Amino acid sequence: SSGINAEYGVEVGSFEEHIGGVKHGEFSADGSLFATCSSDKTAVIYSLRSQSVTHRLEHHNFGVSYVLFSPDSQIVCTCSWDNTAVLCPLWNGQGNVTLSGHRNPITCADFNSKNQLATSSWDKTIRLWDIE
Repeated sequence: SSGINAEYGVEVGSFEEHIGGVKHGEFSADGSLFATCSSDKTAVIYSLRSQSVTHRLEHHNFGVSYVLFSPDSQIVCTCSWDNTAVLCPLWNGQGNVTLSGHRNPITCADFNSKNQLATSSWDKTIRLWDIE
């Protein structure tokens, strides 16, 4: 059956890692991680299993407007009011990759199954990036 059972809806956890307003949150594909981003220029990755922070991403000059996991949850993408998106490999030790080209803040992004990322911006454009 679909729908919400009245017995559900009980809070099971809380994280307070940001010093600015939280702009967006997103689960990893397997539900084990949760990412948040904030006007405090950071994104934070939480392990829901251990109830702890696994990564604190601090690489933008302005607030972070959007955060998402790649389909395999190996990369986190952060989008910012500094007009950039940053790809952050979480587990393999590779360095971050900054995507520059938008002339205004990036508001949203999405991965597809062909190793591409689309970013949208207040500059009225959507850009498509190969990420592999």
